[in-house]
Amino acid sequence: MIKKNKGLNFTIGRKTLSPLPPNSTISHITPRLRRTSLFISNQRSIQRKVSLEQFRLMRTVGTGTFARVRLARNIATDEIIVIKMMYKSQIIQMRQVEHIKSEKKALQEFSHPFIAKLIGTQQDRKRLYLFLEYIPGGELYKHLRINRMFTVPTAKFYAAEVVSAFSYIHSQNAVYRDLKPENILLSKEGHIKFVDFGFTKFLTPGEYTYTLCGTPEYLPPEVILQNGHHLEADWWTLGILLFEMLVGRPPFEEKNPYNIYKKIISSEVAYPENLDEAAHDLISKLLMKDPKKRISEEAIKRHAFFRGINWRDVDLQCLNPPIVPIIRAPDDSSNFDKYKEEEDPDIADQIAAFDMFPDF
Repeated sequence: MIKKNKGLNFTIGRKTLSPLPPNSTISHITPRLRRTSLFISNQRSIQRKVSLEQFRLMRTVGTGTFARVRLARNIATDEIIVIKMMYKSQIIQMRQVEHIKSEKKALQEFSHPFIAKLIGTQQDRKRLYLFLEYIPGGELYKHLRINRMFTVPTAKFYAAEVVSAFSYIHSQNAVYRDLKPENILLSKEGHIKFVDFGFTKFLTPGEYTYTLCGTPEYLPPEVILQNGHHLEADWWTLGILLFEMLVGRPPFEEKNPYNIYKKIISSEVAYPENLDEAAHDLISKLLMKDPKKRISEEAIKRHAFFRGINWRDVDLQCLNPPIVPIIRAPDDSSNFDKYKEEEDPDIADQIAAFDMFPDF
């Protein structure tokens, strides 16, 4: 039985949603928006003092339920970055305060080559700002749609880098919970970068979390059932991603999200007959409905699908990327969709909200 939620958080139809009102059921969800050297450290990423006045805002390269991501140029140095701009009133109204704090904490504390780097933060009367490195290669989702599906070597490359990123995130006692091709960007060299850490949760040893959040097609059964989930939830999402990369669609699809959840809980995956044998075996072990029976990180790295992969080379970004994006200039944004540039909405100042976000 799928439980009622208590004002929980979703992305739906591959798109971010505001939380549901208390006592509403999952079936009431409606869509809102569109779907070198080793640098791994336990230290926080170094940030510098930045402010909006230092940058000239350029085109929008991404939007969300309460956020807009703008390309920006440093007036003094010509450095190109992106600024994630979020309205406090919408964050508060949608009960996303803790998720925003989690995103900032994750970006501050994580330091890994496959994770976007946080440059700094700021807030004013109306908005919160995250200043981030610009990753110009566009979403993996866009490249997958262009190719329709990936070859086994291409899927193996991206899956290996995801494993490396998950291995690091889990070593920091955190679970990511929002893997999907839209949340993976490609660097100018073609390596992956995780973005959007709003659903990341830091856990104490042995702690389980019960929040129902994520993208319907990628939700593990234990998240839907709210039985409590741990790090194993991320490995389920890797299985969904690997299937989507090789087949061109996720394994559980329906127009109605509620039917997706029912399929995830009770239906078996229908594998194409021509699917690579090793990939089939790995996916089946990643998509074990019982998280206690799901394949472990160590077993994933030893699996036949990754035969020939040197995991240290993965961490060092020594593997040759199968897709190298075309980047013509530091501010080239041609790998991103075009968005309508909108005027700021007439939103009241949130002076009192400074106390809600003390570290911005």
